[in-house]
Amino acid sequence: APFGLETKWPSGTFGAFGGVGADPNAPELSRIKMFNINPNIAWQLDDTSSIAFGIDYYDLDELVFNTQGADIKGSGGDLGWNIAYQKKMDRLTFGASYRSAVEVDVSGTVHPQGNPAFAADAALEFPDMLQAGIHYQVTDKLGVELDIERTGWSSFDAITIDFGAGTITSTNNWDDTWAYRLSATYQMNPRTKLMFGYAMDETPQPDEYFSARVPDDDRQLYSLGMTHDFGDWSLELAYMLVDVDDRDFSSTEVPTTDPNGTLAYNGTYKSDSDLISVGISMAF
Repeated sequence: APFGLETKWPSGTFGAFGGVGADPNAPELSRIKMFNINPNIAWQLDDTSSIAFGIDYYDLDELVFNTQGADIKGSGGDLGWNIAYQKKMDRLTFGASYRSAVEVDVSGTVHPQGNPAFAADAALEFPDMLQAGIHYQVTDKLGVELDIERTGWSSFDAITIDFGAGTITSTNNWDDTWAYRLSATYQMNPRTKLMFGYAMDETPQPDEYFSARVPDDDRQLYSLGMTHDFGDWSLELAYMLVDVDDRDFSSTEVPTTDPNGTLAYNGTYKSDSDLISVGISMAF
């Protein structure tokens, strides 16, 4: 489920909306609910290297872009692709992968409160991703890994929603970003493995186009996990703390139609997340 997102602002959060109008123009619920169906085929080139190729079907099950005065919803889907390479060299393993950008055509409705709904459409581009990493098996029990990833967020330039009464535009002009991840695994016994991780993930959102719909900043991610092998099946438990840097946003720019990067969003934004996951896998 890539690019998952949900933020919700109560009515009255932004008051008179910085010259755009009253509260009905302020953001309310934003949500991206997406599934990636990704069949792959792998080919072993020799005893130490292999390649893989896959097709990505991005099923955008639900896109919500509500304001305090209108419900804006849509869905869609489209295809992309991915390719990967892996090379093993004694205790060292190198891997790299690339996942293409995917532009999804979205169809839905714009429903202003107290008025009929309008049919609407938009195009939403999800970025390409390039990743490379090395894994080193320090001992028979301890392994460490370093990964870097570049995400092409610069393709996320604007969302333009066309409907019967006009258009709604959100200008984003995000930047490409880097993420750096360091992890370790420890084989405590033949059946139980412990996992530790840290990552630093840059925000793609510049001040010039800051939006409270995604009040993002650089993130520090800390994770712990374990797997236990029960024979034919295994259990995995994991916890992650996502510590987002506080973002102090202050602008003197008065909005006209698009509030992004303007004084409509002035304020201090704080957010953190706790993620817990449970997984079961079977070999056959």
